[in-house]
Amino acid sequence: MKLLQATGRYYLWSSVLIFLIGGGIFFFALRYVIDIETDERLIDAKPTLKYQLSAMERIPSVFIISDDVIEASPLPGINAYDSAYEAFSDTMLLDAVEGEFEPFRKFTYHEMINGRPYRISLSHSSLDSEALVATIVLTVLGILALLLLAVNLVNRYWSLRAWQPFYQAIHQVKGFTFDKGKPLAPPPTNIEEFQELNHALELMTTKVLTDYRSLKQFTENASHEIQTPLAIIKSKVELLMQWEERDEKELQAIQQIQQAASRLSRLNSSLLLLARIENRQYTDIRELSMKTLIEEKLGQLEPLISAGNLTVRTELANVSKIMDPTLAEVLLNNLLGNAIKHNIPEGRIEVILHSEQLTVRNTGAPLNVPPGSLFERFRKGAGSNPSLGLGLAIVREICDIYGFKTEYTYANGWHELRISWGE
Repeated sequence: MKLLQATGRYYLWSSVLIFLIGGGIFFFALRYVIDIETDERLIDAKPTLKYQLSAMERIPSVFIISDDVIEASPLPGINAYDSAYEAFSDTMLLDAVEGEFEPFRKFTYHEMINGRPYRISLSHSSLDSEALVATIVLTVLGILALLLLAVNLVNRYWSLRAWQPFYQAIHQVKGFTFDKGKPLAPPPTNIEEFQELNHALELMTTKVLTDYRSLKQFTENASHEIQTPLAIIKSKVELLMQWEERDEKELQAIQQIQQAASRLSRLNSSLLLLARIENRQYTDIRELSMKTLIEEKLGQLEPLISAGNLTVRTELANVSKIMDPTLAEVLLNNLLGNAIKHNIPEGRIEVILHSEQLTVRNTGAPLNVPPGSLFERFRKGAGSNPSLGLGLAIVREICDIYGFKTEYTYANGWHELRISWGE
């Protein structure tokens, strides 16, 4: 959820809560005021009603004057009479015309009529008041609802405008790459917080680019400088091995030096490749036929497959991926190379390519480490001492660039590595 959506949702719910509470308070306050006015009217009607009742020869128990319903009942005695007694209440009375019960405001008090004590109840219809309250409340709440809606829309509009520099800066951050060689330059803004953010982004990307250039130059220089003495060592070792005046121990020592130099050369090349991949230096992106690349790579590795008496089964669909050709070749070379190198004599290899994933399976010795750890650098399985432990680390790094998912499993004598591109 975006920040504006979150704040807008909180603001909306807060507005609805305020709307409901405010509407309730307004309704009950209005009802209270109208009840007070009605009560004062009923009290003011007491003298007139007493005069009318005194003029009657016989006072009925219930009768109607104008819109008011009067109930008069004699008190049992003078002792039950209380001149100060007054009570107000809400009640429902039957409308003889409509045949329905309607709300009334009732005023009950004691009164002396022609020397006799009576309990008088004067009820005034609240129907008009209820309609008035409903009309006023609905009108005010409607205006308040429109006001809250307008405030929310205006707040959203201005918030979007105010946050526009932030989104522009985020867009530049997402599109930032080292190969452009330029620090971020977010658009100018008058908001102080975004000015600080833009300044921090400019400083950060400038420093990152400087460090990247220094690391790139160091990596290239170190690789170049290491390759030269390694080539000299290998050539000198080869010359030493050609001398006939060497005993068995000396030849064995020279062979070990040659193996160590070759291993160091391969290690240097692999680490340099990893550094270039991490630095996103492979940018020749194009659409590649994975089926064609796999078939070509299996053809190149045929001598190694034959040397191990390995059986290869393929199931290849016409799948194309957008990748750098060099990285695609390195990816397949490491996958198939591992399947050959870590296989058993007269073992089997299966390469299955579908629209959603690439699976490379091979027979081999059981793992002595968790499968997931094989993607870490310099982690090797059983019987892989000659390996550098960087093959699957390179595979993982390449897959991370293109958003592919990697998974390695071992079951029933089969190693299985799956690369899923989730389409």
